[in-house]
Amino acid sequence: MSGFSADWLALRAPFDDAARSPGLACRFASGLPDRPRLVDLGAGTGAGRRALGPLLGGRARWTFVEGDPALLQRALQQRDPPLARARGQCRNLAADWSHVLSPGCDGVTAFALIDLATAGWIDRLAALLVRRRLPFYAPLVVDGRVRWTPGDPADALVGRLFHSHQRRPKGLGHGPALGPAAPAWTMAAFRRRGARVLAAASDWTVPPAESAMLAAMLEGAAAAAAEQSPADRPAIAAWADRRRRQLADGQLSLVVGHQDLLVLPPMEWAAAPGRSQAAGAMIDGKGTGHDGR
Repeated sequence: MSGFSADWLALRAPFDDAARSPGLACRFASGLPDRPRLVDLGAGTGAGRRALGPLLGGRARWTFVEGDPALLQRALQQRDPPLARARGQCRNLAADWSHVLSPGCDGVTAFALIDLATAGWIDRLAALLVRRRLPFYAPLVVDGRVRWTPGDPADALVGRLFHSHQRRPKGLGHGPALGPAAPAWTMAAFRRRGARVLAAASDWTVPPAESAMLAAMLEGAAAAAAEQSPADRPAIAAWADRRRRQLADGQLSLVVGHQDLLVLPPMEWAAAPGRSQAAGAMIDGKGTGHDGR
């Protein structure tokens, strides 16, 4: 699977934190037992544990599954808040990793991961988790919505090429990645197998003051678009030059669409012994999540 640098993960972290749906995170956490055993797929530097730690009161026991040993080491070295119990599995997620879901596993998370996966990988994941009756929390899945402000005539060209580039194989399964199609495909894959699926928007909002993030997104979009269509490089370069001037003048902002997904086994899961009945309601400041069925 294509990796990401620790610097990029750190840069995006505050935008991830601001974007995630509090309601879906609370609903996932409230349905778990008091000392849950969680598996975090594509753990990176441990964003899943940092996000859910306050909701779980430090009681969770984590298994971080990550293919990059340097990122995995950073995840295991987290000390803020104190890491209760964690172990790492340095493993290529394109291979068989199902054995990490020990019989005592209570839930699975995957932060900003599943848009890198193929349709077949998602189908296999859905079959495995529904068969094991495990809840699945997957926030920050790109959905293809990108809005630069101010608008530019070349936004459509750059956006189309960037989205095509996102569909290139990322090593998480054989074939093209789902990219912006990941939310819809994932919801359908779990729904077909009888699971309940909740979704909520979790868009990045990047204002003019966040110049480092804007620059990273601008340069990344331009590079991906140019790689996808060398014939369009002059138009892409002109677009990037205009955007750099707007960035320097403090006139540029960006919204990037994401979806948070929460998959729940059939309804009786919420009423199982040791699980909170608070899992029955989900309302947050961004609106109510919707059932993907």
